[in-house]
Amino acid sequence: IDFEKEIKVEEILGRNISFVENKYSEIAQINLLFPIGKDHHPHLEIAFTLMDYLGTDALSAEDIKAEFYKLGITHSFQVTNEHTSWMLSGLEENIAQGLEFLFHYIQNLAEDQDVYEEVIATILEARAYNKKDKGKIMSALSNYTKFGKNSRLRDVLSEKEMRELSSKNLIKIIQNLLLQTFEVFFYGKNYDAFLPVI
Repeated sequence: IDFEKEIKVEEILGRNISFVENKYSEIAQINLLFPIGKDHHPHLEIAFTLMDYLGTDALSAEDIKAEFYKLGITHSFQVTNEHTSWMLSGLEENIAQGLEFLFHYIQNLAEDQDVYEEVIATILEARAYNKKDKGKIMSALSNYTKFGKNSRLRDVLSEKEMRELSSKNLIKIIQNLLLQTFEVFFYGKNYDAFLPVI
């Protein structure tokens, strides 16, 4: 594979945009890659977890999911230690509209402290379950044997730290992420139709 030939790369408004043509289907994919992860901001992961349960002033979380479903678009995120990636995938004819809707959703997230308290409860329940799971325990012990006090498994927010946060704070973290420089990867057919949204 000649990567220089297959991957079109250009810089637009300070962002590196990489494009690979999809020659096989009508499905497109957009990946927004931010050079910020849990090592830079320990609250990123819980902020994204909360976002999945939030709506806007005009739309509930269920309405948001229904809008993406109508567009034939799914979106997901992954927070690693060094990066955060945001992925959209679906019908190419709607992918630009899906990205516009995602940006609108982020900019208009409505704070809801009650929902955040439910997220905390779910996280605490999962932690309690993991403490009884032999596979999780062995994995944690193996990790601790290798890395000791520097094990990343120890790098989790305590219940106190989570309760000191608010849904308002966490929403601001997500919104501020879009103000950072990020890379864009687009896999699809119509590169020119996608560009105006970015």
